[in-house]
Order: sequence, then structure tokens, then C-alpha cells
Amino acid sequence: MAAKNPNADAHETDPHQCPFCGEHVASPGKGFMIHVEENPECSADFDTWRDRVGGDVPGGWSG
Repeated sequence: MAAKNPNADAHETDPHQCPFCGEHVASPGKGFMIHVEENPECSADFDTWRDRVGGDVPGGWSG
């Protein structure tokens, strides 16, 4: 196993922060989905992200 890169933490994201706008979300699951539903810009970005990774998930994307 490779040693952890000491700079890796700088690239990790907060699961309570929207990766699209940076706003705090109540939870990384349901709270994020509520945030996306209430914010059209984040919803569009989430749809784009899901389209891009959908083929990477065996059996498709259910979320």
C-alpha cells in the first residue's frame, strides 16, 4: 500500500457541502437531494454529473 499523500486532504470534500455550489447541506444523503431539488443550478450540474458517471456504475445508476 502506498503512503498517503500529505497533500491529499486538500482535495477531499466535506460531505455536508454541495460539490456544485459549496453551500452547506443538512446531510450527505437526503439533505443533498433536497438541496438539489430546491436549487435549479445544482440540479442541472447533478444531472450532468450523473449522465457522465452512469456508464461507470455496473447495472446503471439508481440514485
